[in-house]
Amino acid sequence: SVIKYLVDNGSELNVSDNAGNTPLLIAVQYCDLPIVKYLVENNATINVKNNKGETPLICALYKQKFPIIKYLIDKGADLNIKIAKNNKTPLYIACKNKMENVVKYILEKGVKIE
Repeated sequence: SVIKYLVDNGSELNVSDNAGNTPLLIAVQYCDLPIVKYLVENNATINVKNNKGETPLICALYKQKFPIIKYLIDKGADLNIKIAKNNKTPLYIACKNKMENVVKYILEKGVKIE
């Protein structure tokens, strides 16, 4: 893929567009798990925020894609991070969207409950 070619040839993984989206955030938005894995394995910043304050995990929660959500959590995505504009956490978003399997998984991983 183009992403793999760019990374293999020394392109910066954490460069962002005008909206603050990095290649990892864009891969999550397009629900492309193989590219998400490739970028994370090549040291893309997993808790990077775009201009809206959204991280890859937050974007995956909005897309309701459990395989990507689980992968990001397993790789160390911050479960206690809050979206800058409204203080919503990953657990809040999962509950609001009735994602029971995600809520259970987040709780099993030891999220702080305030």
